Amino acid sequence: MFYIRADGNSQIGAGHIMRCLSIAEALKDKGKVTIFLTADEESASLIASRGFATLTLRTRWDHMEEELNTLLPILKEKEITKLIIDSYSVTKHYMDEVSKYSKIVYLDDLGEALFPVDLLINYNIYANTIPYKERYEQMSIKCPTLLLGGEYVPLRAEFSTLESRVRRVVRDVLITTGGGDLHNASGTILKAIEENVASFMGIRFHVVSGAYNPNTPELKILEKENANIKVYENVRHMAELMKKCDIAITAAGSTLYELAALGIPTICFYFAENQKRGAESFGEKLAINCGNFVADPEAVTDNILKALKKYADSYEERSAACDLLTQTLDGDGASRIADQLVRLP
Repeated sequence: MFYIRADGNSQIGAGHIMRCLSIAEALKDKGKVTIFLTADEESASLIASRGFATLTLRTRWDHMEEELNTLLPILKEKEITKLIIDSYSVTKHYMDEVSKYSKIVYLDDLGEALFPVDLLINYNIYANTIPYKERYEQMSIKCPTLLLGGEYVPLRAEFSTLESRVRRVVRDVLITTGGGDLHNASGTILKAIEENVASFMGIRFHVVSGAYNPNTPELKILEKENANIKVYENVRHMAELMKKCDIAITAAGSTLYELAALGIPTICFYFAENQKRGAESFGEKLAINCGNFVADPEAVTDNILKALKKYADSYEERSAACDLLTQTLDGDGASRIADQLVRLP
């Protein structure tokens, strides 16, 4: 039995939950049962839709030390010996207390704070540049088993079975901003595209509105007013939708890796500082990084339109991007993680 401690909501989106669901599904393929522990019920329906049970702690997701009085008795009562934690809100005290009852597997993105854990996963393409071993040694903390780099990206099985292809003419473009979109990037980008419609004649725009997107009603209005816009909610088979598209415009996060596994030429941007390094790393050669949308939405939107025009006008650019992306990932990271979890004593 495995337990996963993660949250998703309108403020942080669904990224933590989605990547943990991929791990849970890989564990299920190996005959293992996984239950999620969440602060509140906001992400419960998303988890349930993928066939997994949830225990709600009824606490605040961004003040995790406050949940210890609730969580620790559960760990003891249910004899939870392996806990996967995916949150930016953990603290050393939190990890110290949890480690008294359970082995900890921690999903890290930033490499900034070091915790006493048994297995650390950082699947980002820059992870091998972070000197984890040296930092643990300097802090006199035992270094955990490290799973670093793109071979451990926890993607769903659907992203490891499809072959990439590049069409000569761009007909379909994907726009996705993750589980939430507090700053309405999708709406802003769509309006800018419509204002420059002459540059993108004949292109259909497929817009994914995430589970926690407060702007879905506005997007549905844009869909009604424009025949070239299609809005999707509750997408169950994202890989199939991605493969229909010639180019993707996406917020930084796990979606970057999904698109890479499928070889979709990608234009990205980011909302928060914890997404910056991922966007910039992809922007070095794997995608076109258009910057921080929150800091300067007008400039980023303008950059997106220029990048879209660049890709749309050049089959050679898109073909080269596809080749680089598919060489980076193979889509089997979740299975590799599950193997390591099963072997964890």
